[in-house]
Amino acid sequence: MPDSSIVRYRSRWSRVLVGITIGVCVAGALGLVVSGELQDLWGTLPFLALVSVLAWALYWRPELVVLPHGVRVVNVLRTVEVAWPAITDVDTRFALTIDTVDGRVSVWAAPAPGLRGAGSISRDRVQHLPETAQRAAGAVRP
Repeated sequence: MPDSSIVRYRSRWSRVLVGITIGVCVAGALGLVVSGELQDLWGTLPFLALVSVLAWALYWRPELVVLPHGVRVVNVLRTVEVAWPAITDVDTRFALTIDTVDGRVSVWAAPAPGLRGAGSISRDRVQHLPETAQRAAGAVRP
């Protein structure tokens, strides 16, 4: 049974993008099989597999896990665990970036919202955001 104190953040849109990418790769391979172009299939299959694996690594794998003792940031090439006391600042300028006593950790799973997402935040919610997420006059930075 999963621990209810653990929260995982992953981009839903990224998951959709990976599904579409892998679906197109599978459809391409099936198209070559159905058309009888098996010679082309063996030359194309490694490329389709590479595209699928890259899509998974870049868009499906990244996540931010909030744990009772800290956070785990899973990016494409590395996983970093940061204890709560080691976090010195959190910035949301371009993407979620956690400043720690050992350096900065960018969270690929939590990009900054676009203008539409930032513009839809109500004024009462802006008051509780950190200064790094606000512009002048109480506006939210995208």
